[in-house]
Amino acid sequence: MESTNDDDSDGANPQKANKWTGDNFSRYCNPEYDKLWTQATTEIDPKKRQEILIKMNDMLINNTIVIPLVHRADVQGVNQQLTGVDLTPWDLTVWNIKDWKKSSN
Repeated sequence: MESTNDDDSDGANPQKANKWTGDNFSRYCNPEYDKLWTQATTEIDPKKRQEILIKMNDMLINNTIVIPLVHRADVQGVNQQLTGVDLTPWDLTVWNIKDWKKSSN
């Protein structure tokens, strides 16, 4: 979930002005969450970033902002000459791009 800026100046809320591309589908607004989001996007220490993201997740779940019942599935295709691709529903498609190789076939 992206920043929850109340006035939507960051374009997070899906709307006609941003061609319905914002990620704040629930239109959740919380200044504390926004502060954590800003910290998470600038934190370079993986452990500290993980702690921030867990706190953000806990806020969403404990305040019943998000009830994780539905997964919007994506369709992904991979060329047969590409090896090392490990598609996962839990992360970005390119999460392990460093392991991708073109086979000689």
